[in-house]
Amino acid sequence: MTKRSQLKEHLHTLEEIGNIMTAMKNLCSIEMNKTTKFLLMQERVMKTIQEVSSDFLSFFPIFPRPKIDATPVIYILIGSERGFCGGFNDYVVNQLAKLKEQSTDFNPALISVGRKLALKLANDSRVMATLDGPNALEEIPTVILKILQSLGSVDISHRQP
Repeated sequence: MTKRSQLKEHLHTLEEIGNIMTAMKNLCSIEMNKTTKFLLMQERVMKTIQEVSSDFLSFFPIFPRPKIDATPVIYILIGSERGFCGGFNDYVVNQLAKLKEQSTDFNPALISVGRKLALKLANDSRVMATLDGPNALEEIPTVILKILQSLGSVDISHRQP
C-alpha cells in the first residue's frame, strides 16, 4: 500500500469516526432534553407526595419517627451501567469507605445498581443484590421496580448492630 492510499484510508476512517461522534452528540442532546423534562416532573411529584404524606401523618401518626442520628441498614448504591461517567463509580466506592471509617459499626446491606459499579463491589460481602442500571430514560421505572423488589427480599435481620 502506498503512502497516499494509507493517508486516504486514514482520512476516511477519521471521517467515519467524526460521523459517529456527531450522531452520539445528537443522541446525547435528545436524552438530555428528555431527562430535563422528566426531572422537572419528578420534582413536582415528589413535592406533592411529601406534602400529602406530611398532611396525612399529622392527623394519623402511624409510624414512629426515626431518630435523626439513626444509621440506615440498607444503602442503595447507584453507579454507571456502561462506565461513561468518568470516575463516578470510584467516587461512590470511596464515599462508602469514608462512611466505614467514620463508624466502626457501619455494616449496612448494599444494593448495587449499575454493572460497572457492581464490578467494583464484586468481592464485598455486604452486597445483597446487584441490578443492571437503566440504559435509557424509559428504563428507569423498570429499574426502580427491581430496586423495590430487592428491598423486599433483602434480609437485614443479621445486619442490626
